[in-house]
Amino acid sequence: MSCLRKKLYTFLLVASLCLVGAAFLLRNSGLPYRVNAALFGMATTLSCVGVPRLLALWSEEASPSEARRNQIESGDERNTALRNRSKVLSGDLLQWSLLGWFWLSVGLDAPLGVTAAAGVLFAAKGVLEAILLRRFQREM
Repeated sequence: MSCLRKKLYTFLLVASLCLVGAAFLLRNSGLPYRVNAALFGMATTLSCVGVPRLLALWSEEASPSEARRNQIESGDERNTALRNRSKVLSGDLLQWSLLGWFWLSVGLDAPLGVTAAAGVLFAAKGVLEAILLRRFQREM
């Protein structure tokens, strides 16, 4: 499994470098700026996924005892509770920033699509919370 994951993350890194190379080669080809921006955005996303995980796999291979300790700590109840609290807090922060975006878009007379997107995302977060709460209550 680790070998397959290493190959996947290495592929992501190589793909991101290829996208950067393509963006560099196409910069003066007359294509719109958006194409280069999209290529760099995709390259950044792929490298942000692949590089840290690849480094984590290499770290686990270099120090198996450290990897085992991290695995035990990740399953610890106290650490799990702390992670869950941080997820809840980040969800609340996201919710209020989304609401702020909604009111800012209304106040600045943004296009209707921007305001509607903010409203729909805010409503979707509330619906998702309700669905997850119901699911977790059934599991208990």
